[in-house]
Formats: sequence, structure tokens, C-alpha cells
Amino acid sequence: EGYICDSCGEKIEEPNYLMIIQATLQDETGTISATFFRDQAEKLIDTTTDEVIDIFKQTGDESSMAGKIEDLIGHEITLIADAQYNDYNEDVRLNVRKIVIIV
Repeated sequence: EGYICDSCGEKIEEPNYLMIIQATLQDETGTISATFFRDQAEKLIDTTTDEVIDIFKQTGDESSMAGKIEDLIGHEITLIADAQYNDYNEDVRLNVRKIVIIV
């Protein structure tokens, strides 16, 4: 039992999990896709990565966290992000660097 590293092939006991949340943000000007990584994802749903892993292990269902994200509908957030244009989808995606305010 255990895990095998995709990069080096070494056996590891426990992977270093990375929480990533993809969301669509909307305001009066339209919508935009945003990706929240690590600390910003944790701050967005007010739950640590370890807590999410424990929930997944208990429920066996990745959709068990959907309620946390749905709870954000209608909230206002202020964030700092890098914008990238995606040629394939012809859209702009935000990579969130910092969440400043969640109301």
C-alpha cells in the first residue's frame, strides 16, 4: 500500500495534497472563471485542506463539499489575481493570489 510519485517513481507514504477550487465569478459586468489555490482555496471555503481530506475519507464522496461552495452564492468578494487569456477557449481566467474581503 502507499503511493508512487508520478515524477520520480519513488514510493511515498502520503501525498502532499493541493486544494484547487475553480469557480465562476459574476458581477454587473459579466462572468469570469477563477482558480483558487492552496491558502486562497482554504480561505474561500473556510476549511483547511486536511479537514477536506478527512471529510472525503469519511464520506467517500468528493461532492460532499459542494455545499460549502454553494454557500458562497450571493456573497461579494474582493480579490487580487493574475489574469491569463486562454487562446483555446478564447476567454480570460483569473489565478487568485489573495482574497481580501468576503461579505
